[in-house]
Amino acid sequence: MKFHFLLFVVSCFAIACQSSNNSEEKIATATTYNADQIDWTIPVPADWEYVPIDSTDREDEIIDLLHIKKNEVNTLSATIEPFDPLEFDMSWTTYNRLVKEMIYESYQKDGFSVDTSASRIVTVDGQPFEMYHIDLSQNNEPYAQQVLFGAFINDLDFNVVLTSTEEKTLADMKALFLKSTFGTTN
Repeated sequence: MKFHFLLFVVSCFAIACQSSNNSEEKIATATTYNADQIDWTIPVPADWEYVPIDSTDREDEIIDLLHIKKNEVNTLSATIEPFDPLEFDMSWTTYNRLVKEMIYESYQKDGFSVDTSASRIVTVDGQPFEMYHIDLSQNNEPYAQQVLFGAFINDLDFNVVLTSTEEKTLADMKALFLKSTFGTTN
């Protein structure tokens, strides 16, 4: 069974934890981002930068919608991927639970101490999302935190991953995502 979301989460973490000298485009005039596939709109702070998305080498069906960053270690990333419960022989909720377990195991294999919260339902503009936190530490020192939001919209597995090393910035990113709006297609 393929679980591409695991790769997405780990890559979000990698993007957030490494420096980049790419010529990233500063968000100047755009104040919102819209993903037509799920009729999702999110405000984008003017002082955040877009992280270039390169999906040319991908062999999976994940579509990277948005990667933005406040600085080198604080990122918000969003993807969608087709999900057919009949193909996977499980519900989206069961799939999402298994992915959470795989993320936990992957971080442990990479040498991190991992603490995850129980999933809970959060409603964003009428759209229910499963949300959970991941706290990572290494050598008994805090390393990074992630907040993951997932929803099943228009036969798509929609995921947003917030990665940060700063409590306040993580709270700000969470508040930013919670300001998202969804049109009539959900």
